[in-house]
Amino acid sequence: MIGSMAFIVFAVASIAQLIVGLMLDRFSTRFVFLMVAVIQIIFFSAMPGLVDGPALAMAFGFMLGAFGEIPINDYMIGKTASGPYRARIYGVRYVVSFSVLAASLPLIGFVYHNWGFDTLFRILAGAAVVILVAAIALPKKLPTPETNLTAAE
Repeated sequence: MIGSMAFIVFAVASIAQLIVGLMLDRFSTRFVFLMVAVIQIIFFSAMPGLVDGPALAMAFGFMLGAFGEIPINDYMIGKTASGPYRARIYGVRYVVSFSVLAASLPLIGFVYHNWGFDTLFRILAGAAVVILVAAIALPKKLPTPETNLTAAE
């Protein structure tokens, strides 16, 4: 039953990638990133203490935010990196992502074993606040590779 619910949450939340992709075509990257970060903060903060239906509803919310964040990172790399460096930057991004994933799994187990899932969701809400601060620091308009080359010359 839990596996089925997780599948449904992930399947529905993956639609957020399409929605965020459309939003990136219409709005600034900074605005979209801020919206996704706020969604994560709200739903991660509301999750501690919940069980059953309310917990499932919160899971839909924070997974929408988590899945929605994926295309933003790729969009920013695609818009700001020039052709010769784009593949290298994507490579570094994936190495960092997989390294963080490998480190986070034991950390999740450690936090759960010592303090429970409520603390884990509070930590995730704190991480979402850090993401919000980073999104606030983004420029209103991303620089393009052509702009970077012109400025360097």
